[in-house]
Amino acid sequence: MAWLHISAPDRGVTPSARSWCQCGRDLFAAGQTRALALIADHEQHRTVCPLLASSEGKAADERPDHIRRTDRRRRAA
Repeated sequence: MAWLHISAPDRGVTPSARSWCQCGRDLFAAGQTRALALIADHEQHRTVCPLLASSEGKAADERPDHIRRTDRRRRAA
């Protein structure tokens, strides 16, 4: 499961976003540009996360190589 919380208050207040995932991802961004980038990154993460890919019926082999290498390091630790 992955969550995205977006706070876009009234004018003059900085928007923010936070992205969580059951794989351990926990990212925060403040400011319009960074929050929008995190929102896009969250959507991308949902397509490559090994936990989400298996739970949503997507093939784990669709993950980029750098994600697979990270997964192996986590298992070894």
